[in-house]
Amino acid sequence: MSGRPHITITESIEVLLEIRKKQKRILAYNKVQMLYLFQSKQVETVREVSSVLGKSETTIHRWLFQYKEGGLENLLKNRQIFGRPKKFSVEVAASVQQELRDSEGFSSYKEVHLWLWLIKEIPSSYQAVYSLVKGELKSKLKIPRPRSVEQKPTAINEFKNS
Repeated sequence: MSGRPHITITESIEVLLEIRKKQKRILAYNKVQMLYLFQSKQVETVREVSSVLGKSETTIHRWLFQYKEGGLENLLKNRQIFGRPKKFSVEVAASVQQELRDSEGFSSYKEVHLWLWLIKEIPSSYQAVYSLVKGELKSKLKIPRPRSVEQKPTAINEFKNS
C-alpha cells in the first residue's frame, strides 16, 4: 500500500504552486501539495507523502484515485458531507432565536421544548433543544438569577463599581 503511485500528473510544478496558493480550505491545499510533492520528485512513495502531510496512506491513495478518475477538478471538488441531518431546520432555528429576542423570552429550556412541540409541531428531545439554544444559537434564557431577600439594592451597584 505504500508503493509508488502509477499515475501521470499533467500539471506542471509552477501551475501546482499557483493553484496551491489560491486554495482557501486546508484539505484542498493538502491535496494540491500532494501532487506538487510527487511532481517535484521530493517524495517517491505514498508512505513518504503521508508522513509529510500527516495523513494516512489510505487517504493519499483515495486522493490519487480521485485525481486519476477526473483530474485536478475532481480532486478539489467539495464532497458531500455524510451523517445524520440536523434536527431543526434553519427556519425553525431562526424562529426560536426570534422568540428568544422577545422581551418575555423563555424561562426554561422545558418551555422552549414545549413551545416547539405545541406551536411548531416539532417533536424533539430536551437535549436537542438545549444544544440548539446554547450551542448553535449561543443564546441565554431571559431569567435573572435569584437574589437574597436580605441583599441591599445598593450592593449590586457597589459591586459593579469596585
